[in-house]
Amino acid sequence: MDMPRTTGLVESARAMIPSLLQRAPEDERNRCVSAQTVDEIKRAGLIRVLKPARWGGYELSPSVMADISMTLAGGDMCVAWIYGLYANHSYHLAFYPDQAQEDVWSGQEDPIIASSYSPAGQATTVAGGYQLSGRWKFSSGSAYADWFLLSSKVADQPNEVICFLVPREDCRIIDTWHVTGLKSTGSNDIAVENIFVPGHRLLRFSDLFRGTSPGTNPGPLYKLTPIQIFYRVITMPMIGALEAMANEFIATGTNRANSSGAIAKNPDALLALGQAISAVEEMKLVQRQTFETLLDKVSRGEPASISERLRYRYQSSLVAETCLMNAKALFEAAGGSALMEEATSLGRTYRNLIAARQHIGSQFRKYARSVAADCFGDELNDVML
Repeated sequence: MDMPRTTGLVESARAMIPSLLQRAPEDERNRCVSAQTVDEIKRAGLIRVLKPARWGGYELSPSVMADISMTLAGGDMCVAWIYGLYANHSYHLAFYPDQAQEDVWSGQEDPIIASSYSPAGQATTVAGGYQLSGRWKFSSGSAYADWFLLSSKVADQPNEVICFLVPREDCRIIDTWHVTGLKSTGSNDIAVENIFVPGHRLLRFSDLFRGTSPGTNPGPLYKLTPIQIFYRVITMPMIGALEAMANEFIATGTNRANSSGAIAKNPDALLALGQAISAVEEMKLVQRQTFETLLDKVSRGEPASISERLRYRYQSSLVAETCLMNAKALFEAAGGSALMEEATSLGRTYRNLIAARQHIGSQFRKYARSVAADCFGDELNDVML
């Protein structure tokens, strides 16, 4: 790992925190992270962290992206949310045919790719590619995207889910993002109407699952299963957000009291804070261990087993529940002052965590059942592993 570069990237993210805190209320009102913030992320090179070196990327460990995401969440969880997705999409593109990578990365230095992975489209096979139509939900950060990754079923391939790479000019962004949390992510709908997608601009999820993707980037980073990174992209910002709540609770609670007395002396407040601090540390350790284990295995030519992939996915999903439970305890212990938007970001962060808990990647009960079923020998062939 390039430690000087790693340290520099994380410190660049840390330097953004004061500005992110200042912009967050207005970004919420606008339901979109500011263009200035996105420009700062690009100029700092943060999107390049998992991008292949041959295309000007840094090709670093996913742990670096996690550190950047969790750091940005100290200013605004919504910024961390879209950052992780932007960085992950550059990683995802590395598994596409080389011509698709050239289409995106030869034209501009740091193009932004947004997505909607739920297979909501309708595609039909035609000469040289596919005709694609459909409308997709939850495309975070779509306002600044140059390209989109849009998943669809195909009429003559009922067992396949294909992710199509589509330029912005072929897409229409529909303003639907009126929500209670993660407001600034601008996760609007995307629509396309009977567009042609050439055959080199697609990737089958079954190839990602089997490790047979057509991309030719040689490093061990591109021997991983990208879905394992994607699920962590969703939960990285939550860990950073809970840590930010704990830090703010400490900073504002020293000289503050509620109806039960001084916050710093209140047993319930102390319990909530102590548990949150410990939970953050534990979740960071498990996350880093997961990435290190995955990279170590592929470096030795040993891809993770289905059982390991199931377990890692469950561990990632459990982050959402853990963060939300601890955030709830901190918010309640802070008393009525936590409601004051002008004075604290506790309420905004809590709402963001509630919204993030709704993501499909946060459904820990579903994934726990898959882990247990695997223990009893049930065959699982879930391409979203």
